[in-house]
Parts: sequence; C-alpha cells; structure tokens
Amino acid sequence: MKRLLFRRRIILGYFYSVLCSSLVFTLTLNFLDTGGPRELDSSIVIIYAFISILIFMYTVLPSVFYIMVCEASARQNVLYYVVFSSGLGYLLFPLLTQRLDQETLTQSLFLVPAGIVAGGIYWFFSGRFAGENKTDDKEQIKTFE
Repeated sequence: MKRLLFRRRIILGYFYSVLCSSLVFTLTLNFLDTGGPRELDSSIVIIYAFISILIFMYTVLPSVFYIMVCEASARQNVLYYVVFSSGLGYLLFPLLTQRLDQETLTQSLFLVPAGIVAGGIYWFFSGRFAGENKTDDKEQIKTFE
C-alpha cells in the first residue's frame, strides 16, 4: 500500500488539485467580498497561501482514503472524482464551523465550485490512470507464464 501512496502522479495530482481549488475559492471570495470583479492587490497572495494550507490540511486524509479506493478498484471516470471532491467541499465548511444549520449549509455552497475544479484537475493528472499498474502487473505475469 505504501507503493500506491507514493507514486509521483498521485502526489502531484493531489497537489495541483489543492492549488487550483484554493485559487478558485480565493477568487470566489474576492468576487463576493466586493460584489463584482476588482483589481487584485498583493494581499490576495497571502490569502491564497493561507487557503491552500487550510484546504490541504482538511482534505488530505479523506482524499488519501478515497484515492486508495479508486486506485484499488481502477475507477477512471471523472464523475467519481468530481462528485467526491465537491461533496467534500460542501461538507468542509460545516465541519470547520461546527454548526449544522440552514445558513451554514447555504454558505458552504461557495466551496462546491472549488471542489468541482479539484476533482477535475485530480482526474486529469492522476485519476484517469487509476489502476493502470494493476493491469500492467497482470500483463507481466502473463508474459512470464
């Protein structure tokens, strides 16, 4: 199982998905804060770095578990990754605030686009190759038999 987690494509895919989803979430917050597009100043870089770290911290364990399941079952469809990451984004905000009321659930809808982007980016870099090593191993076994 260690071999599975330390493949470069999995680590890079997760890293890219965190960076892209935090960029989408930062731009969403910037857009909502001002009521429309505005010029980006240098403080957005600090906010982006902080949001990237938070997204990484709160999504790494569920994502590693889900990646292990998808790799073991060779799920290569983009829909699996997009639904999981958008659902994780939707559930992340109520877990952070430790409140489960209508207002919190409505506010957590702002994380769904970031989750959709994260799922799509992870699938593009890693998920579409899920289970590929398993089929390669079977082919190698057949070759040597």
